[in-house]
Amino acid sequence: MSTQGRNEKCPCNSGKKYKYCCGLRQRRVDAPLTSQDHAVRISLDWLTTRYKKKFSEALQHTLIGNLLPNEIAGVRDLSRDELEMVDLNVHELVISEGWLNIQGKMRKITDLLLSAGGPHLDAAERRWIEQLGTRSIGIYDVTEVVEGKQIVLCDANDFESKPIVVKEKSGSRRELIVNKLACRIMDIEPDKVLSGAVYAFSPLLNSALADLMSSSELDNSCDDVTLISNRSVAIFELWVKQLIGQIPTPLLVDRSTGEPIELITDYYKVKDWDSLNKLLLDQEDVDENGSDGWTRFVDLGDELRRSVASINIEDGQDRISIFYRTRLLATEGKKWFESLLGDAVEYEASEVQDMTNLSSRGAPKKKKKQDDDDVGQSPEYLEMMETYIRKYYANWANEPIPALGDKTPKEALKSEQGLERVKGLLRSYQEGENIKASKESREAVSYQFLWDSLGI
Repeated sequence: MSTQGRNEKCPCNSGKKYKYCCGLRQRRVDAPLTSQDHAVRISLDWLTTRYKKKFSEALQHTLIGNLLPNEIAGVRDLSRDELEMVDLNVHELVISEGWLNIQGKMRKITDLLLSAGGPHLDAAERRWIEQLGTRSIGIYDVTEVVEGKQIVLCDANDFESKPIVVKEKSGSRRELIVNKLACRIMDIEPDKVLSGAVYAFSPLLNSALADLMSSSELDNSCDDVTLISNRSVAIFELWVKQLIGQIPTPLLVDRSTGEPIELITDYYKVKDWDSLNKLLLDQEDVDENGSDGWTRFVDLGDELRRSVASINIEDGQDRISIFYRTRLLATEGKKWFESLLGDAVEYEASEVQDMTNLSSRGAPKKKKKQDDDDVGQSPEYLEMMETYIRKYYANWANEPIPALGDKTPKEALKSEQGLERVKGLLRSYQEGENIKASKESREAVSYQFLWDSLGI
């Protein structure tokens, strides 16, 4: 039996502590190894034996080469499970894309592994290393998760690409549905599988990921030391910074105005329903929503429109509410509405909800009071949240959405790939709400009304 201490230097001479090196693999020794696991293990053993110093330096540089001192300290403070994820991801990144200076000549690591002087690999193991060396990291939307079996991915940058069904047991967790996933998709006939390294990103980083993938500065450029693609390095570093909590929460802004998103509702008493209905329906930019109210739109061209105000009939009273996404829309909308309706309505009050105080899109965070019942459990609180969510998504089905390639959900439904992306969005909205509701010990608001609005 090994008496190797977890905090002692690893006997493989990698320079790392045993618990962060061979100790990680030792904990999995009882699990049956697949050919791909065996290929990576053989490759690691060979690299740490043949090129110990150079390989260790490449790992160290990739992990912390561009991090600030406080970020490096944050990595050291990660939990054991988090450090295992970092260890797995950095090892795969260096093996798949890294280069080593061998006798004054830069050699790609996968080429070294597959060369005549490399480790002994059988045919399946060689195919795995070959794929690692040729498959780049892609960024995908997770549109469906079948726990313990598979996940469905859609390319986040190619809206016309077909959905990809990936066989994945250990990583197929339901909460992935709210994330973007950066990963390598590999082939093990007849299936698609993940390579092992996976970078799950919070939806709050969608904008940062989009900028990263579209940056021309990262095209065809690489790290000066390891020659790893700068785009892959940037993905790894963004993921590490997210893991250690060094990513500031981005400001959510409305695409049409560039303003911070807020939930603003104006309330009016109705004095003359006939005049109100006629005046609204006479407007070319206003549509009736059945018995629920009206919606005012702005024309975007190419037969696309975006709602700027949702006018709702309040239940059981001569009252309407008008919902806006931003303060600018509310200011302009109030002037337009009062000028149009005149004496047919009477302004009563406004209500403002800052998006930073939301527990979900459109749902106010639970306010805690000392020595009081849990307000998050009260029917009034849940009803208020559902009202906000329904207002926020009132015209969702007819508005262009960036995650759908700026198509509306109804337009996207016309293709197989669009339908899968729409379903993925709906699942992500619901799962995000489920997670927040669980944390707040309350009942989750259902997004079934969005499915119903699309007839799916």
